[in-house]
Amino acid sequence: MTGDRELTVKNVRTQYVISRIISHGARLDVLAEDVRGKIYHLEIENRDETDHPKRVRFYEAVEDAELLRKGSDYSILPDRYIFYISSSDIWKSGKTIYHEKKCFEETGLDHDDGAHVIYVNTEVDDGTRIAKLMQYFKTADPEDDSEGELSKRVRYLKREEGGTEIMCEIMERIRQEGRSEGRIESDKKTAVNLFRMGMPAEKIAQVVEENVSIVKKWLEGAAQAK
Repeated sequence: MTGDRELTVKNVRTQYVISRIISHGARLDVLAEDVRGKIYHLEIENRDETDHPKRVRFYEAVEDAELLRKGSDYSILPDRYIFYISSSDIWKSGKTIYHEKKCFEETGLDHDDGAHVIYVNTEVDDGTRIAKLMQYFKTADPEDDSEGELSKRVRYLKREEGGTEIMCEIMERIRQEGRSEGRIESDKKTAVNLFRMGMPAEKIAQVVEENVSIVKKWLEGAAQAK
């Protein structure tokens, strides 16, 4: 999605929590850093009722505050990219990807402060490479080999016993971390994520320690919300 084929990721954190005593905290789906110190935030939002632009604005604010420690100079703020992935075409212009661009109204000159926002959606297939990747994400079909190493990893996680165990361990960790936000909401998110990875409702119920019928209602609700 970055278009940078030379990109080398140094570290990745999932469900990264930014806590604030008074103001609103945030839980970032994926936060990564490359070898050059650039920051990449990948956020997936399936709810259409959300005010997407305001949500992104909030993420920008809390991330910059998190990245700049007290007493540090503003110049050390790293370049930061937010990839906001939605299930619908927010901007209704028939594109899979939209790059937000800042410029001065009076002169038309570009303004680059190192903060970048890229909106991506899974609704539109405009024939681009990124659209193909988004369509793959929608199904994550273990029989689809079109995405090379990514396809191999998905097949392992969905089909192999060791992969299934890893998937359960990750989701259980996310669930434990999310208890502060409320167990039910955390369990719902875990259930939906596991279902999208190919796990049946019965197995999901065991992971979240909930009745199968309740888990199925969660999954039905998530499907209707798309």
